[in-house]
Amino acid sequence: KTGNPQLLAAVHLYVGEMDAKRGLLTSGRRHTRLGQEMISRAPNVWLEAVAENTFLAIAVMHNDFDLGLIHGERALNFAEQSGSATTLRACLGNLGNLYLMVGNFDQAIAYFERAIEALPTRGPNTNANLDSLARIRLLQGRTDACRLLISRIDESIQTRSDRLLYPNRYAQLTKTQLALREGRSSDALNGVEALFDLAVKTEDWILK
Repeated sequence: KTGNPQLLAAVHLYVGEMDAKRGLLTSGRRHTRLGQEMISRAPNVWLEAVAENTFLAIAVMHNDFDLGLIHGERALNFAEQSGSATTLRACLGNLGNLYLMVGNFDQAIAYFERAIEALPTRGPNTNANLDSLARIRLLQGRTDACRLLISRIDESIQTRSDRLLYPNRYAQLTKTQLALREGRSSDALNGVEALFDLAVKTEDWILK
């Protein structure tokens, strides 16, 4: 209604991001593409970074790592130009996820640590990177280090609604996998039940 293409682009981009986080990848891609088309009429490097970062995340979910790297480099470039620490942190975190998925743990750790340093805060955005570091330690068999990282996440979760947030519910998945690795079957089963409840309440079909 405002006739402002950047405002309309932002709406599409954030709907695209939310849909992608719920596992609705086709819808997420469509909204992100619509937003990007509108930015072409009124360029904005911050919105470009948001769009490329969503495309990066979707590519990682599809295991299309070559495409993900292309979008990741673009996202990082736009984020650095924009000066937005929040967007820069998100882009660095998703690049870390890409390198984690291909098994390049050293590169992944470097990106996650850069993401935490870009905007050191306490909450779900930092928890996303802490959880990714925890998953690396679990894959390396370093269960003690994994447990310490998960404990940092747990300490930041104050309410039931906090647990529903995207990074925090995936940290619950890592915590459940840690319990299974350590042979704590009862804790792992309880974790699975809690995860299923979170997935249903948030309509997160990938987690379900």
